[in-house]
Amino acid sequence: MNGLESTARGWLDRVSRLNPPTWAIGILVALLGWKPGFGHPVSGLDASWVVGLFMAAHEHLRFGTEVVFTYGPLGFLRFPWLVYPGDLSLISYLYSATLFVGFCILLVAVLRRRLNLLAAAFVALVVVVQLSWVEVSVAISVMAAMLIVERPPSERGMFALAISGGSWPGSKC
Repeated sequence: MNGLESTARGWLDRVSRLNPPTWAIGILVALLGWKPGFGHPVSGLDASWVVGLFMAAHEHLRFGTEVVFTYGPLGFLRFPWLVYPGDLSLISYLYSATLFVGFCILLVAVLRRRLNLLAAAFVALVVVVQLSWVEVSVAISVMAAMLIVERPPSERGMFALAISGGSWPGSKC
């Protein structure tokens, strides 16, 4: 065994003995593969509806009577565009960033059920970096369901999950 191999093996042994929590590894993967960012409005009919959602939220229009659209009053959260400077863009960016970090944490949690710590972190980082587009909220729902099926939570945990799961689609409308 040469010096580099023994150094690497010693480092890997120390990391595996530390056994950091899944959420910490997920946050590290999220920081290393960071994708959320601000977008900007583009011309054309395809993107005009996103700008319309921002305008409706900015003008405090009532959805259902003054504005009728598929996404509803919180639809602008899905698109962190710099349409209006200030709160709306910041809120949509923070929402996207929170979803991304949650996606990374759940991805590491799912992978850690089958792989060791370093392999799970590496595979999660590769997936996060290589995926160009994924519906993060759907992926979070699927991975949470996978974790629940494998190891069901307590009765109180299931109640909290039912409440959060019921409010999830309401925030997407």
